[in-house]
Amino acid sequence: MARYLFDTSFEQRLIDVCRTADSMAKAAVILGMNYKTLCFHAKRLGCFKPNQPGKGLSKEPSKIPIAIARIFDGTHTTYQTHKLKKRLLKEGYKQAQCELCGLSEWMGRQIPLELHHRNGVNIDNSLDNLELLCPNCHALTDNYRAKNIKKLSARMETSAVEPLKFGETLL
Repeated sequence: MARYLFDTSFEQRLIDVCRTADSMAKAAVILGMNYKTLCFHAKRLGCFKPNQPGKGLSKEPSKIPIAIARIFDGTHTTYQTHKLKKRLLKEGYKQAQCELCGLSEWMGRQIPLELHHRNGVNIDNSLDNLELLCPNCHALTDNYRAKNIKKLSARMETSAVEPLKFGETLL
């Protein structure tokens, strides 16, 4: 007696799909089966196609660069700042010099520039909020390395909001 009993119409469909599909993985997707299970039954029924890795499967779409307008208007807030700095320079939105002191060279080499968010919110990538600064000028800004967050916590201490004590709940 056969160990695996399937409806003969299903077995015929499995054979047809395996023969017409570009790969066994594609056949598994079409039939809604596990790949290993499909391979087992395809070998049992004599319609297995070996050595076709990835054939017929759709590939990931190629990386299309995000439009700079989408970054500026805030629809793409997770764009990496070092990539944004390079694009600002490459596409001509900013010049390769510090916007505060105007230096473009330091010790005979191009000065390293850092992307600064004027309002301190690192996801606000609107063009009027971005500055390219040399490390010295950047360190002197009010919100360099989240200085404004420390000031915010100091303001909370002086306001009417009292912080919770250890083990205390909000009930």
